[in-house]
Amino acid sequence: MSKKNLSDAKIEEPTNLMETNDDKIIRLLEENLEISKESLKSNKKVTRWVTWQKIKFWVYFVLIIVPLGLAVFYLPPILNQGLEQYRDLLNSFMAIGQQGNLNDVNLEDFKRMR
Repeated sequence: MSKKNLSDAKIEEPTNLMETNDDKIIRLLEENLEISKESLKSNKKVTRWVTWQKIKFWVYFVLIIVPLGLAVFYLPPILNQGLEQYRDLLNSFMAIGQQGNLNDVNLEDFKRMR
């Protein structure tokens, strides 16, 4: 009977080792699953952050760069018109100053300059 018990023990021993290996594999798979879930959460956060950064870039681009680009094309004619009016006004004051008499200033001349 002792022989039988020894032989039974030898047969059961490998199955116990297999079960422990299976338990280890299951435990490792569960740990891997938990780590994968955490990585997925982190990945989603990073992806969301990158998406918002792209949106923020385009908003800044539209709010800052586009108006500057449009200003390059549209401001020079507007500024030239304003500078011409300013030069005309200065020339009028210079002419008045050369005449030396401020009482002779005609308001109609200033109204026509507009």
